[in-house]
Formats: sequence, C-alpha cells, structure tokens
Amino acid sequence: GCGLRNPPGEYLCFINALLQSLSHSPVLAQYLKSGHHGRNCKVRVLEGFCAFCDLQATVETLHSSEKAFKPESLLRQIEKDFRLGHQEDAHELFVKLVDRMIEAELRNHVATGVRLRGKDAN
Repeated sequence: GCGLRNPPGEYLCFINALLQSLSHSPVLAQYLKSGHHGRNCKVRVLEGFCAFCDLQATVETLHSSEKAFKPESLLRQIEKDFRLGHQEDAHELFVKLVDRMIEAELRNHVATGVRLRGKDAN
C-alpha cells in the first residue's frame, strides 16, 4: 500500500499516525475493506458525511494505491474539531473519530429501521 502525504507546515502527522495504525489493525481493516458498512450506509446520503464511510475509503486507498495521498474528506470533517496546521494530539483525534463512527453506526441503524438489542431489550 501507499502512505499519507504530510506537506511541510500542515502538521498532519497526528492524523497520519492514527490512520496508518487503524488501517493496519487486522480486524478493523478487514471489516472496512469488506465494504459492508458503505454498502448499507444511509447516513452519508441523508447527512452528507459518515465517519465510517470516510475511514473505509481511506483504508481502501491506503491498501490499494501506489501513490501517497491526503484524505481530504476526512480532513474537512476533522478540521471542525482540530486546528489543521497546528500540532494536535492523536489520542484526542482517536476518541473523536471513534465517537463519530459509533454515532454514524447508530444513526444508520435508525435510518434503516434495524432495531438494536441492548441489555434492556426484550
């Protein structure tokens, strides 16, 4: 696979380190590369952004492309919470990204009418 671009002065290393780590986490990478979420996602259609879909696209590109790239769509969403061009914390990004992925998955279940089973479900 390829790598992620880190143009001088953009300080994207905190993002790149996290995305490289997630893309090489075997279970997560296998799930994302399966395309299951993207095929069934209604969140992107309804809301214009789905963290899960963007991470899936990023992982697919990391594993299939020969050229380094910059994950533009994911960066546009990240910049709402982080100051791009400044050094930021990879752990804070991880927590925010996982929160957004969980929110997207829950909204997707609501949009598709799938009932989630919790410990209080009958």
